[in-house]
Amino acid sequence: TVKELNIESYLGRWYQAYASQSVYMTIERNAVCVTADYGMDDDDDDDGTISVLNQNRVGTPDGAPHSISGYAFVPDEEEPGQLKVVFPSAPGSSAGDYWVMALGPPVATQDDREDLYE
Repeated sequence: TVKELNIESYLGRWYQAYASQSVYMTIERNAVCVTADYGMDDDDDDDGTISVLNQNRVGTPDGAPHSISGYAFVPDEEEPGQLKVVFPSAPGSSAGDYWVMALGPPVATQDDREDLYE
């Protein structure tokens, strides 16, 4: 995992570009247009907790919306790329691993997506 992680640069909306077959067959069955939104937790305890909102559409891009919210945290400051994520409303929920394996250059575009910036 990465040895440095600037959480603030990680915040915002991420679009799923790939998931394994086991994910598609289980927790994301019939899911399309999958996104994850990461933000700083709104509470005032300043513990570094990150809010997580995973969203998708069911079946087609016009399908019913589905979402689940939770939070993520870094349990060991010596391993900033090894986060734990919790979705309290999920049946049998426990803290799962969320590891950041590598970081690449930032990529940006404009609303019209005519340009791509690296």
